[in-house]
Amino acid sequence: ESIVHTADLSGQGMIPDAAYTFGRGVLEEFHAQYKLEGQKGLQQSAFMKDLDQPMAQAKAQLSFIDFVLLPLWTSMRNFFPSIATPCDRISERMAEIDFEKVEEWKGLVSTIVGQA
Repeated sequence: ESIVHTADLSGQGMIPDAAYTFGRGVLEEFHAQYKLEGQKGLQQSAFMKDLDQPMAQAKAQLSFIDFVLLPLWTSMRNFFPSIATPCDRISERMAEIDFEKVEEWKGLVSTIVGQA
């Protein structure tokens, strides 16, 4: 079960362009879901709030990597050393997020910026 879960969460362990494409798709999906929840009068998922803002996108991605991906992938690397490269790439994606230059972050979903 853990192996399948790790594989399911492998997007940020891919080469940079693939990781950015995957990550932007997830952020777009979460933004659309948050808006739909509001339209239907449902409780909106707090972690999906404000994803139309660059800073919120970067914080969401950084939190996901820091609290979910790195611990999961690091644990799996202990059992399967051959996954070191994707694990390193996940760390690289995290290091690329610079809150001083968030508009330059390659994972930014510019198509939803300002679409509250």
